[in-house]
Amino acid sequence: MEEANDANQASDPIGVGPFKISELKTGEYLAVERNENYWNADLDCIEKAKFKFIADASAAYTELQAGTIDGLQYLTYDQTVDTKVAEQYDIVESTMMLVHGLFLNNDYEPLKSPEVRQALNYAVNRDEINEMLFAGKSKLVQTHAYPTIPAWYNADTESTYTYDVAAAQELLKKGVNLKFLWDEYVSACLQSGKLHLMYSQYCKIYHDYVDSNRLTMHIQHKPGDRLMVDWAGATMTLHNPVTGEMTQVHVFVATLPFSMYCYAEACLDMKEASWINAHIHMFEFFGGSTRILVPDNLKTGIVSHRKREDPVANRSYQEMADYYRGTDFSFFRCPGADVRHIPYLPFLL
Repeated sequence: MEEANDANQASDPIGVGPFKISELKTGEYLAVERNENYWNADLDCIEKAKFKFIADASAAYTELQAGTIDGLQYLTYDQTVDTKVAEQYDIVESTMMLVHGLFLNNDYEPLKSPEVRQALNYAVNRDEINEMLFAGKSKLVQTHAYPTIPAWYNADTESTYTYDVAAAQELLKKGVNLKFLWDEYVSACLQSGKLHLMYSQYCKIYHDYVDSNRLTMHIQHKPGDRLMVDWAGATMTLHNPVTGEMTQVHVFVATLPFSMYCYAEACLDMKEASWINAHIHMFEFFGGSTRILVPDNLKTGIVSHRKREDPVANRSYQEMADYYRGTDFSFFRCPGADVRHIPYLPFLL
């Protein structure tokens, strides 16, 4: 490239490689011709070409149909099967580093629930979407990474979720656990006259599937370090044997995550007094407090929890934690409790 041309590349470019620029008309076209000084003189290529600048995609496609241009990139599938195009041109397919996805905001209800997110993954028919939008030609992935970059892409994720409406409905049922699912499975086997697996073998196959498909995230817990507390999603019915009265009650649940030791208490409401009293009864049941309390973002416990900021507990809840801070309990022998909030992790069973 001549030094004299260095200052006016925008207005008078030369070009490099097998072609050199012969003419540039700003906003209209760029013309190139074969570079006789290219190092590979035996390269088989055309003598010249003109690239038109057409800002409007519809106008560019109209010219392709009319045969006034020789090629056009990034056609849709419907455009490639247009007879006016298919009969005049050779259609070349190639891969693109482009991901179309549906992303969920887990900060909002009901998407905070792992079961709801998992149910959505089972309920969406990806094959139908692929067929409708891309004529079935796109590759279905379950990650935002590109399959064309193996260093980033994890092919194991492709089988994480399949289209299964029944599985989605099961996830949205209240009180579903492995024993419940096994009972349903046994009933179906008995009705069809088939042999069924014992409960232990059923659980082993389930856990092997979960492990092989990486459906859970392991979280390490320390003994006596924290207590997970919340209201259970479903209510229960309290029966008065004397009067026969039936009353709906809310269930307070607390779990020590290391041992999975639990405490539950039925309350007539979910007001602040019931929330605090349930904690007091919980501490009495366990015989001590933990270093950290982990509630969800419920109004009776947390006033505000902005992103990247520590949660603010309401005054009564914080005072309760401060009260138990100085007590030496023999069960855990922990100095006291701080109120903290840990958000649900995505895709956590």
